[in-house]
Amino acid sequence: MKKSIFLFTLILLIGVALVLSGCSTPVEQGPIDEPDIEENGEEQEEQPWMDESQWPKEKMETIMIEGMEEEIILKRFVHEGISLITYVPEDMMGETVSFGESDSVWFYTNFNGNKNEDAFIRFTFYPVDNEALNIETLAEEYEWNLAESQTEENRFNWSIEEAQIGDDHITGYVARGKYEERYFVMSYQYPWEYGDGFSPRLQKIIDEIYFVGQEVYLNDL
Repeated sequence: MKKSIFLFTLILLIGVALVLSGCSTPVEQGPIDEPDIEENGEEQEEQPWMDESQWPKEKMETIMIEGMEEEIILKRFVHEGISLITYVPEDMMGETVSFGESDSVWFYTNFNGNKNEDAFIRFTFYPVDNEALNIETLAEEYEWNLAESQTEENRFNWSIEEAQIGDDHITGYVARGKYEERYFVMSYQYPWEYGDGFSPRLQKIIDEIYFVGQEVYLNDL
């Protein structure tokens, strides 16, 4: 009887030891890949067409403010869906918005770290072959105040139609164009008192817009 109890106890102890040794066996974990994070905090995938020598992350440019030259830093902005590259003054901020089949890029003033949603330039790319799109219908949708008198000549060589917008506090402009098979609308606005500083900044953004698909600048369309 004692021998049976001894054997049972021995087997039980061996079983417990095996269980404990199995639980203490370390589990090896593979390395965790860190995402490639840009300075703006957005995860960016490597772009095979992104030549750093041609498209550096930032560059220095000169703008004219009240007749005086002023150096500013421009930072690279990329929208993969539209295959668009541009450069944005460091005191402005870029955002992307997608709704349905449309894609928008917004650039707001961010002077002294304060985002002003009344001072921006926006590009919206609409679904393919949306021929019903025009400034008058968009004015109703966005509640733009179209100016009573309009300039006879277009400001932009790529535009199909243009219009002045604004009121007693805000001034702005709208232009519709087409890239490949998609119509797009550029609109910008700003408080009247922002004119001297905002106009040269938005002009830089427009001048720097480059479409990778056709390898062409916006102003060369």
